[in-house]
Amino acid sequence: MELLTQDPIATGSTDEPLDAAVQQALSADIHLLGDMLGAAIRRLAGEHAFALVESIRSAAKKLRAQPSLEEARRLRDGLATLDLPSLRTLVRAFSVYFDLLNLAEQQARVRSNRLRTLQMAPQPLAESPEAALRQLRARGISAQQVADLLQRALVCPVFTAHPSEARRRTILEKLMAVSAQLDRLEYSNLLPRERETTVAAMAEEVETFWLSDTVRVSRPTVLQEVEQALDVVESTLVNVVPRF
Repeated sequence: MELLTQDPIATGSTDEPLDAAVQQALSADIHLLGDMLGAAIRRLAGEHAFALVESIRSAAKKLRAQPSLEEARRLRDGLATLDLPSLRTLVRAFSVYFDLLNLAEQQARVRSNRLRTLQMAPQPLAESPEAALRQLRARGISAQQVADLLQRALVCPVFTAHPSEARRRTILEKLMAVSAQLDRLEYSNLLPRERETTVAAMAEEVETFWLSDTVRVSRPTVLQEVEQALDVVESTLVNVVPRF
């Protein structure tokens, strides 16, 4: 299976260098998800679609490694000859792939932070709220002073536009389902049969992701926008903000 799994064009945009084991695990996740996507394209769109996506991927990879104006024009001219269905297949393939890649990178960030937490224990991570409070205490600022300041502070939550808002809830749910299966593979002590079942379930989610419309075909109604906002409040704010 070659699709987008051998030396991916984009591998990891994590904020800090990953431990070698974490990087290896990230690479394994990318390969696993890429294999699943490739299998889905082959089964649902056919060998021709798979070959097309692979040829464009290979050309782009080569062009990135060895920049060439002539090769860039050849790639551009080749894309210009494709019909609309083929272009849609390409757009969908790379769009789904990079969504899965981002998911793998999010898993890597969590993996890296968990590893750093274990390595630094009992000291907190430098960017954590606990570390900030310890710095304040070290500077002679008392807990009461912090409490007094917070009582006078005006906190205004701001909901800013985010690219994820353009996605259908179905797509977000698919990504969350794949993420849950990745968590199960990593953090559960699975028997071989249980691991096979988990991998199969993840492959099914990737396949249904491929079959799902990635963007809305019509403007959302006011009620749909309200439901989307409430979903964010229920799934994130209610659970995360109080603990923070």
